[in-house]
Amino acid sequence: MDDHWEQIGIASFTSDGCKTNSIVGYTRLAYYHDWIEENIQNTNETTEATNTTITISPVDSTPRPSDIYQCDRYTVSCGCGRRNVQISYSNNHEAIPYSWSMIVSIRLNYQNKHSCSGSILSESYILTSASCLANVSSLGITIVAGIHNHSEDNGIYRKVDQIYFHPDYLGSIDNHANDIAILHISEELNFQNSLFINQICLPKKSDGLPDSIYYPAASARLIVTGWGLMNCENKIEQQLLQQIQLNAVDNSEKNCFVLNKHRHIQFCAGLNEENTG
Repeated sequence: MDDHWEQIGIASFTSDGCKTNSIVGYTRLAYYHDWIEENIQNTNETTEATNTTITISPVDSTPRPSDIYQCDRYTVSCGCGRRNVQISYSNNHEAIPYSWSMIVSIRLNYQNKHSCSGSILSESYILTSASCLANVSSLGITIVAGIHNHSEDNGIYRKVDQIYFHPDYLGSIDNHANDIAILHISEELNFQNSLFINQICLPKKSDGLPDSIYYPAASARLIVTGWGLMNCENKIEQQLLQQIQLNAVDNSEKNCFVLNKHRHIQFCAGLNEENTG
């Protein structure tokens, strides 16, 4: 978004995430602005860029051999990593180390093993999916920030002391609608003292709720980040942070399993031939 990255979705569900042509369903964050801000409860902790105008038009979809997105964390309050993001049109999807300083690894049940990913909302809060934490006690959950390899030892560790699930999340029986959760960590992160962590930007609150249905617009070029599919048979575990370019898909697409009643809170995105190298 001009000079920063904005998080517009959380990976939620897929018919078969191990297929290279699978279309994944995402929680549409433009809808949840008020709920997120209410749970953060601190007006000093903002998740919007303070010196730029965020537009909702899709990114130019013209492919190039390599795209470099410059982002200066010293002039923008959120949405910038330690290094610039570089998108390469090849089969190598490893991210530039520390270019996504907003992404964290979530560990469950007192085990120091990556379970799912989250993003830094503020110095005290982490955003993730409710499905990541369903039926899990807040005891024994940690997050690790400021890492590229999820097994490295020099990350910033924090314990989770509270989970805020969206009250309307019912899991698979409602097609994972409202698949969003916020974690509160027991000790604040310090963005000033670490070059390798920063907070995300969220979409600005729209004046009218129906506007969220169109954000992101179908065919918008998006980037999804994380440590890969961790539990697919015959798949290699991704130790290094991955990124891949996707395109938002119209909800009427036959492989998009968003229910009509959930179109305002979920959207689909998937690969196309240009993005697979």
